[in-house]
Amino acid sequence: MASGQLQPVLQQLRHLVGAPADQLSDQILLERFATRHDEADFEAILRRHGALVLGVCRRALGHEQDAEDVFQATFMVLACKAGSIRKQASLSSWLHGVAYRLAQKARASAARRRTHERRCGAMYAANACPDPGWNELRPVLDEELQHLPAKRLCRH
Repeated sequence: MASGQLQPVLQQLRHLVGAPADQLSDQILLERFATRHDEADFEAILRRHGALVLGVCRRALGHEQDAEDVFQATFMVLACKAGSIRKQASLSSWLHGVAYRLAQKARASAARRRTHERRCGAMYAANACPDPGWNELRPVLDEELQHLPAKRLCRH
């Protein structure tokens, strides 16, 4: 390659290396983060796609704290899998998909937890003894059980 042909390539490389992260494409940011683990590249991705991811989480979950948890989890997945994303130019699509799937899992988990809590509440209500004397005896019984020695699991 002649020296004249090399100059544009070198200029482009210098531009990419010295360019602020916000001016780079998703693909370049992702490649740089995957290889160098540069926080500035990750922050640029977060700034660029954070609103999209949080929007997906909020729409899918409807609960702000759950949405924030899934938002964080989505970017944790990105941090862990940055080097294995095949379509790096479609990062927004990939993030959308990850956020949506994590939100669906979180919603299903919350539904299972609520069902379990209702069942436990119903079991507790069904096991509640109508005899008022038991209400006074239970705390005393719990206190005495706390004083029993711990069972040894390991035998030496």
